[in-house]
Amino acid sequence: HQPAFNAIVALLKRFKYNGGRHKDIAMLQQDICDFLNTEMSSFTWETEHKPTEKVNDRIDIFGKSNVSDLKVIIELDAHRADQVAKKFLSRSALMIDQNSIYLSICYPGTEKMPKPECQKYFEYCSTLSKTLAEGSGKEKLYAGIFLE
Repeated sequence: HQPAFNAIVALLKRFKYNGGRHKDIAMLQQDICDFLNTEMSSFTWETEHKPTEKVNDRIDIFGKSNVSDLKVIIELDAHRADQVAKKFLSRSALMIDQNSIYLSICYPGTEKMPKPECQKYFEYCSTLSKTLAEGSGKEKLYAGIFLE
């Protein structure tokens, strides 16, 4: 699933973030979902996906491959390390038995939300994804992306 991962990350890095329009996070979420549906039709993309009836957690943007069992979890947050970590932990647990790509997409926050701290947590999440994959028979890929 590495080629799909590389393609999705490259595609999302081309997404045009508009600070004015995208102050409305629901609009940002829908614009990214629409962008993915237009640019990557080998997946079906939706917003506010509920992975299980057991909990109320919803995935901001969820992608399901049309040709394999690969799932994509995309979470949107201001660049806050605690939010990145919290969502990564819960969504990874919910999707533990799936081949998955997890992407943290962070939009600009405040000065009290240091990007270097968030970058450090991107690296932690990547390490944990690799560890979760080891011996599980499932592929787990992770990337963090900053929107500018």
